[in-house]
Amino acid sequence: MSVVSSELQRLRRMGIKEIAEAAGVSPSAVSLALNNRPGVSEETRARVVSIAESMRYRHKGTEVPSGFAARRGTIRFLKVIKHGRVLNENHKVFVADYIEGMAKGCREHRFYLQFVSHNTDRIEEALPKSKAIRGVIVLGTELEESDLEMFCDLHIPAVFLDTYHEHLPLDFVDMDNFDAMHKIVARLYECGHREIGYVRCNIRTRNLAMREEAFLAALARFGLAHDPEFIFGVDSTYHGAYRDMLEILKAGKKLPTAFFPGNDIIAYGCLKAMKEFGLHIPGDVSVIGFDDLPTSAVMDPPLTTIRVATRQMGAMAVELLAVRLEQPDIPPMKLQIGVDFIERQSVKRIAASPAEVPGAG
Repeated sequence: MSVVSSELQRLRRMGIKEIAEAAGVSPSAVSLALNNRPGVSEETRARVVSIAESMRYRHKGTEVPSGFAARRGTIRFLKVIKHGRVLNENHKVFVADYIEGMAKGCREHRFYLQFVSHNTDRIEEALPKSKAIRGVIVLGTELEESDLEMFCDLHIPAVFLDTYHEHLPLDFVDMDNFDAMHKIVARLYECGHREIGYVRCNIRTRNLAMREEAFLAALARFGLAHDPEFIFGVDSTYHGAYRDMLEILKAGKKLPTAFFPGNDIIAYGCLKAMKEFGLHIPGDVSVIGFDDLPTSAVMDPPLTTIRVATRQMGAMAVELLAVRLEQPDIPPMKLQIGVDFIERQSVKRIAASPAEVPGAG
């Protein structure tokens, strides 16, 4: 085999690997999908082909699919992993949904989509330098305000996904955390819960910070007292949340009738600790998560949670970038997209206290 042929095969393997990472599937699943073979679902096949198309992947010497002559250039999706305590294996599906939405948006606006992942806490290393890139969509999950400020003087427009800062002169697309927390507290209140706890994690991402702020605002809206004893701190990972919640339970701390962990992963760890400690869910304590990761539907019990419109957010990020390219001087655009409340079996209805029953006393 010639050196040139070997290099071409290496580049093709790299393409499959990148598509697999973007789609949240294995390289073998990518091969099955692109070769139209059985063994993958139609949903997975469509996602893989969509991402391969937007990445300009060449399959058997032909781009998948053809017809890119009129494309308007390349935009880069930049995933920056600062520490991996939030962006890790557990959220691959979540990120893949963002990418699928962006791929759809790129087809509609005739852009190529390039996927780049940086594992670094030196954000300047991740700043795009190529003049061939027309714009960048940055996954801001683990980024702090100071990290985002580095993009303010970037030579190309940037849209930030999965984070939100009101006062930065940048474009954002994020889920509406205040809408989500209102839905959560409203449902628990409706079910008779008046002692509602919050499980915060030790990694303070912007979204998690906003959820805690929104949680406290929702309590006040329903006339519920904020009891600091019902705010618990755990690690951001599944195993860490399990370990820390088990320590909290062993310490004999008073528990509320319902908990809201900051996301599904934290909820999974807390549920494992609670059940190991002998608590019944939702018999002894109700739990609501956030993200609606696939495991939530098959938990024991299935987890009531918040579903985020990730595909729509990805597509909207492309939409904002297209507008920004055409109208560079318009004011910053900051979008928060509403969420869906997914009712399952981890919340129990309890009796209201006599003082809260009309006519009681």
